[in-house]
Amino acid sequence: MKKRGILSLIIVVLLIVSINYVFAEKSKLRNENILLKIFEEIDGSFESFNVNYNGRLFDKFNDIKTLQNISEDICNDLNLKEIHIEKIEEENINKLTIYTRDNSNRDITIITYSYIDRNSNKQETTLFIDVNDNNNYRNIENITGKISSIFEKYNIESEVTSAITGTFDGKLSEEQQIEKIDKMISTSNSEEVESLKDSSLMSVSLFSKNIDRYIYSGDKKMNLHISMRYNSYDDKTYILIGTPIIAVAY
Repeated sequence: MKKRGILSLIIVVLLIVSINYVFAEKSKLRNENILLKIFEEIDGSFESFNVNYNGRLFDKFNDIKTLQNISEDICNDLNLKEIHIEKIEEENINKLTIYTRDNSNRDITIITYSYIDRNSNKQETTLFIDVNDNNNYRNIENITGKISSIFEKYNIESEVTSAITGTFDGKLSEEQQIEKIDKMISTSNSEEVESLKDSSLMSVSLFSKNIDRYIYSGDKKMNLHISMRYNSYDDKTYILIGTPIIAVAY
């Protein structure tokens, strides 16, 4: 499956860095739909859509057999057939990873990860489900709805990151990039929290009341992240739009 190395790095970051999610009242427009609406306003070429769910499954250390039973149950709920399984079984860590694709040819990775600290007796089992769609982002809710139901089934308070990647032919000038970012800010009805602009990267963190989850950047709320960079290898300007942060490599 694609991008295993990148996904593993993201998972390590999510395990090490505890992001405190705060949920506001849910708006009628779903978060992923807001990303799609923003993207369609700027006429970019679609590259991929990534959604990552993660959350604490149990406050205890589980053996590899339990992790496998849970993973198989999830595969059944998602109607996944062809799967590749990798296992890590150690004294303090058990990890089961499933790489698969669904009927819409989306790459799906399911990870159940369990650990115990023998000194403090701290133990936890975590579930990760990552979806990457390189074909058609318009029906992404078909799979996200199923995954949300799985997390509800196990009574998991999920943390969700979503990101859409697109491109523009050639190198956009700074003025062109700012024009597109301003359009996205207007479309999402958001306010700038902080920004980074140099010769190689433009990155803007925003807060929109129309998105129902947020994290803190310092003491400020943020839930929308936009990044643009030029790649001379394929002569394209890449744009990534994520909520509440961009949690894919860029």
